[in-house]
Amino acid sequence: MLTHRTHSASVTPRSRSGLTMIEMLVVLSIIGILAAIGAPRLRQALANTRMRGAKTSVAAAFVSARAAAVQHGGNGRFRLESGKAWAESGPVATPLVIADTIKLASQFSVTSTPASVTVNFGARGLAVGGPAAGQLILLTGELGRVDSLCVTTLGVLLRRGCGA
Repeated sequence: MLTHRTHSASVTPRSRSGLTMIEMLVVLSIIGILAAIGAPRLRQALANTRMRGAKTSVAAAFVSARAAAVQHGGNGRFRLESGKAWAESGPVATPLVIADTIKLASQFSVTSTPASVTVNFGARGLAVGGPAAGQLILLTGELGRVDSLCVTTLGVLLRRGCGA
């Protein structure tokens, strides 16, 4: 004979799983505080990285122009104009761009001063007809960060300005 068992009237309470609303609010508050503390540092780090990237890219274009002048027996040029930097080789009338054009504002959020710089290199890789005392290039980035490059009279690029 089958017997049917019935549960007793006293049911044991189940173990609770999950979080209460107060626990969730505490966790979200802690996350919000940590984000508020870390956001300015993250923004500064991004600005520093963009400035370093812009400086490195401009220096690479400069070195490419110099190398092209040595390789082709002269007629290498570094140009910085309207927020764009590039290296070119060949006659001025029909130049060949030998390095990708760097768009400082859109790629790195950086502007340059002066607005236009041209450095011509001779067959030995030295600047020809360049500035008498060096050319200072200021790069201004986000959060007011300013860095500089200096083109010496010989056509050497100094990454820390023209310093006295």
